[in-house]
Amino acid sequence: MLKKCLVGCLAVSSLLFTAVHAYDYSEYEQNLVNRMSGEWKNLDGQVVLNIQNGYINGAQVLDITKLAGYSKFGSGNFIIHEAAGNRVVPVEFTIFGNSTDRIVYNDQALFKQIPVPYSESVSGIHVGSTKDEVLQTFGNPTKRMGDTYGESLEYAHYKMRIRLDGGSVTSVTLFKGSPLQFDTSGLSYGDGKDEFMRVYDIPNRGEVVKKALPTGEYIAYYIQDGLVEITLNPMW
Repeated sequence: MLKKCLVGCLAVSSLLFTAVHAYDYSEYEQNLVNRMSGEWKNLDGQVVLNIQNGYINGAQVLDITKLAGYSKFGSGNFIIHEAAGNRVVPVEFTIFGNSTDRIVYNDQALFKQIPVPYSESVSGIHVGSTKDEVLQTFGNPTKRMGDTYGESLEYAHYKMRIRLDGGSVTSVTLFKGSPLQFDTSGLSYGDGKDEFMRVYDIPNRGEVVKKALPTGEYIAYYIQDGLVEITLNPMW
């Protein structure tokens, strides 16, 4: 009887081992999980996801499927092993290694550092705003353009484009003639390069005027392209 029990237990253990490890969990994916390590809190300061040493909330990460984007921002289904079995945790992420880092999980933005007040915005939308916040503020876009890393929402009547990567806004672009303006400075493209340089204290470097703001985003004015923007990724 004991021998049968031992054989049965070994068989079950073998099946469990196979269930946990029969995934193609690449070194790239493991490094991504390691870069996401930390306590991820909602805006109320509550820890929603705790990612440590390859575990999410104490459950081992087995694999990441449907991974899109790259190491700084993207999305994927994180497969974790819990006591009740394996579970899929869909996550969108923006990981720059600074205060702009965020994860979107269950339509909720999570942060390792609760965001400091942002420097600039347009109608309350700023770097780090969620897609839902954009749609609630501006409604449905005139045009959507998706790619491997995220999507761009274009609003023809506002002459504006909003870029989202990893589920959150990474740039807000206002084109020449836009009726909108930046909330803090009150400036728009029509105010001109010299006024942007004066208000934001930016040195004159030709047709492109840009500056890193204290909260991590850039303010940029492009004469040749006819646009101004707040962005995490300036064109040059």
